Amino acid sequence: MVLYPSMFKKMCGCFLSAFLVILTFPNFWDHSLYPWGFFLAWIAVIPFFWALNNANSIFEGGLYGFLFGVVQFLGILYWILVIKELHPFQTTAWILLALILSFYFVFWSGLYSFLKIRKKHPLLWAPFGWVAIEYLRTQVPKLGFPWGQIGYSQASIPSLLHLTTYTGIYGITFIIIGFNAILFNDLQTFWRKQKESLSLLSKLNFFKNSLVGLIGIGMIYLWGRTAIQQTSTVRVGKVAVLQPDINQYAKDTPSFEAHILKDLQQLTNRAKRKNPQLIVWPESILPEYLLWNKVELNQVVSLIRNSKIPTLVGCLDARRQGMHFLSFNSAIGFTGQGRVQGVYHKIHLVPYGEYIPFKHFLSFLGPVVTHFGSFDSGNHFSVFKARGFTYTPIICFESAFPALTRQAVLQGAQAIVNISDDSWYGKTAAAYQNALIAVVRSAEDGKPLLRAANSGICMVTNPFGKILVWSPLWKFGFWTAPVIIEHQPTYYLKHGDQFAWSCCFVAIGGIISALW
Repeated sequence: MVLYPSMFKKMCGCFLSAFLVILTFPNFWDHSLYPWGFFLAWIAVIPFFWALNNANSIFEGGLYGFLFGVVQFLGILYWILVIKELHPFQTTAWILLALILSFYFVFWSGLYSFLKIRKKHPLLWAPFGWVAIEYLRTQVPKLGFPWGQIGYSQASIPSLLHLTTYTGIYGITFIIIGFNAILFNDLQTFWRKQKESLSLLSKLNFFKNSLVGLIGIGMIYLWGRTAIQQTSTVRVGKVAVLQPDINQYAKDTPSFEAHILKDLQQLTNRAKRKNPQLIVWPESILPEYLLWNKVELNQVVSLIRNSKIPTLVGCLDARRQGMHFLSFNSAIGFTGQGRVQGVYHKIHLVPYGEYIPFKHFLSFLGPVVTHFGSFDSGNHFSVFKARGFTYTPIICFESAFPALTRQAVLQGAQAIVNISDDSWYGKTAAAYQNALIAVVRSAEDGKPLLRAANSGICMVTNPFGKILVWSPLWKFGFWTAPVIIEHQPTYYLKHGDQFAWSCCFVAIGGIISALW
């Protein structure tokens, strides 16, 4: 007779997996771009697989997916609790978002259990299905929120990130879940046979698949390392990224504007001594609608002319549309002579942070956000020129979307400039999580990442996602690094999410086959 584990033990397995996943990212006690727990991703899902394999119904499997998802996202997204703009709804927003995101795992776990009941090799299906749900939650119109994908746990390892030049972030997710599935299958076989009188060699033979998987991961790592070493790159100049560390809650005070400009002038004057080819200011560092405020615009233009260095400025912008004005979170590219090259209006806004989706039906949520909840969305990408290279700006949360960043780069940019203001998150791990997501965009598209953030993290990477320089949080200053480009476009840049689509088709095919 088979003795099934109690439901309590299976729930504990879900909690353990969720906790291990949390540790793979920068978290509540590990604030770092190199989280020590990154290696846990390769074993983190095993207890979850164990719980699912012992579930007795689709409903029970879905329950375990819900528990795994909600605990995982509560831990990863704990920083929502410190966002003052959500007061007094921080806790509500935190729990609600975790609940919504957990339903992706309810769906995946339910399908896994369905395949198990039909004896259709659920472990073989698992990595394809996992990639499919991660892709789905990235692509949901307006409400897509891809934060916390397990593939980002390896963002600090450029040799592994080289796989993303073909598959996007989804390839990393696939091999992590695939290895967890293989290792769990071998452990399961070992557990079943452990009471038999077998030789040590026979027992070790149970782990041959895991050994093959481990060798495969090692080969991917060595392949990436070799490919990076053999790829020719060109240094085209230097960039300076500014971190003025402006108090977010004093920024909108009229009397504080002179202080902001004074700090920016000080940092710009110090940075120009390093002779960079581009200076990058953070997101919305100027609270005014710059092109509509002639006094402030003249001050900024004068500052840039004095430096003689092309500058990207994060600010607000507005456009007249009939009898109304549209408001945008923007980035303005200036030449070294102070002329406006162009304006980029942020395309993918933060739901309930920069705008309210379906606001006609959810008007009661209006008080949750300040005037930052009333932005309009831009409709085109921009490419600006620095001395020696071109770049495309993406603003804050946009770096979480692989397809959006890819479309921006395809306009002809040689570098990605990500401007952000992570001061909303206080001294939590959110800024580190956000920065590592942007690092993966650099590797996917084979372009250097030049990132400026008001309170941190500023950073510069090479085209392979290797971090060349980065700033601590809440430190006034500027950081310079070489801009290194690779001329050959990556496979991912040319062809997009083919791998993710392939996983979706395989996952759907697995479900259809189980129906027959």
